[in-house]
Amino acid sequence: MYHVGAIMGLEGGKCWTGRAACLAVLIPLLWSGVCAAAEIQNPSFEDTYDGLPAPRPLPWYWYLNEYSSFNSYCTDLWSTDGDLSACLCSRSGIGIESNDFQGFYQFIDLTDEDFIIFDAMLLASDDGGWAPFEASFIVTSMEDGTSEIVWSRAEEGEFLDQVVDVSAFTGQCMIELRLTATARGAYNTEYAAFWDNLAFYEEPAAISASIRLFPDTLTISCDDRWNRCQSRWVACFIELGEDYDATQIDGSMVYLNNIPAYMGGEWWARPQANWMNLTDVDWDGILERMVMFERADIEAIAAAPETAVTVSGLLLDGTMFQGTAVIKVIEKRPWKPQWPCKPPVTWRFQPPRCSR
Repeated sequence: MYHVGAIMGLEGGKCWTGRAACLAVLIPLLWSGVCAAAEIQNPSFEDTYDGLPAPRPLPWYWYLNEYSSFNSYCTDLWSTDGDLSACLCSRSGIGIESNDFQGFYQFIDLTDEDFIIFDAMLLASDDGGWAPFEASFIVTSMEDGTSEIVWSRAEEGEFLDQVVDVSAFTGQCMIELRLTATARGAYNTEYAAFWDNLAFYEEPAAISASIRLFPDTLTISCDDRWNRCQSRWVACFIELGEDYDATQIDGSMVYLNNIPAYMGGEWWARPQANWMNLTDVDWDGILERMVMFERADIEAIAAAPETAVTVSGLLLDGTMFQGTAVIKVIEKRPWKPQWPCKPPVTWRFQPPRCSR
């Protein structure tokens, strides 16, 4: 359980550094062309100053955008780098309107930057779960005003090594860490979002993987009678190089393009490797990891005469792998079947006849 009442820092519901102050900072920056920093300033929130009222410790280099129904400060209640983290939290017993929020933001130059990594934790003070609040990471371009929520969570938990894609942005940008109310209400519990350890991130190069699909030829027809004859699955066999072991592949993190591998109760459909999803399909002495994809999902992205697909994923230690394969596609007209589709045979056990 955490407690923030002793350092709420807001008196009588007055917003000391609210939206007007935010606009006062933004407008001069937009018109003066002041260059944003080329790196994230005070990324672990260790450098603080005494903000008013209270005083409360606030982080240097981070501006504050706030509503009186929220509070914000640096705290040692949770951190992953250094002693402090940034905390945005609701105020207990105070009425909150939908879309009210609290945020820390700063201006940085995102030219040639692709990813930002950070740690976050969402926590309720009474262990009662997560009320209607959402924590989000927002990027806004100062050149054209475009804004995007690149990360959001609305459930309680600790979220480490979160990577957000900022490659769509360049030049001067604003990054903001925000806690937003998604519904109107007054809550007796305090809901907090903690942030720490921000940094630019270079995505590691993926190791090469050999991909084999079965079937590697899809026959697509608009005749449902034909489609009912097809298997539900497309099997994917993943073979890694000599320095890596297919038994370490996390099945829940395997994707064909953006299609996730099927995970279920069947032994072959479990995230961990086991005797049902490991094989040596090409008899070369190197094990392959098998995962299955829904045939219908692959048909939705496939086009004749062939479609190149990318299979990617993670090992248990976080190592990325990637490989490609080609799916041949045959479009079949319903009135020209290649062969008749017969219903499956129902087998009955017939005991041998006794000879006389």
